[in-house]
Amino acid sequence: MSKDAGTDGRKGTHMPEAYPLSDLLQEVRDFVAEHCAGRVAKRIVIVLDDGDNIAIPVSAAVMPLPTPAVPTPNDNDSHFVASPFQDAILEALDGKALRTDALGAAVGDRGRLYKPGGLKELRDRGLVNHHDRKGFYRPDAPPDDLA
Repeated sequence: MSKDAGTDGRKGTHMPEAYPLSDLLQEVRDFVAEHCAGRVAKRIVIVLDDGDNIAIPVSAAVMPLPTPAVPTPNDNDSHFVASPFQDAILEALDGKALRTDALGAAVGDRGRLYKPGGLKELRDRGLVNHHDRKGFYRPDAPPDDLA
């Protein structure tokens, strides 16, 4: 069967011939703003019935960051400056998720992770999130398997 843009693979079902990509991206923006405050879509993946995938990258220029629906505890602290240790944490998590031991090894001091000037402030400001199986990651630069 050909992958004609006008059909969805089911006999008799017809999709619009030209659904503008800008309309689709606007719907994604609206969805992310409503349901995923503080998070950013990196790509849209379409899974076809034969198992193939089509991935459409969504750049920050096309899709702005959503406005958080609920204020975070430190929204009033707009002058936050990460410490050198926190910068090291952010750098270690760029594009990957690390569990506590691996993150501690990457920054050279596991014990400081949970002390003031460590992960808590970064998590409170939404700069670092935690996944139960994968560990800590940056929501603005998550690993591919969490994007």
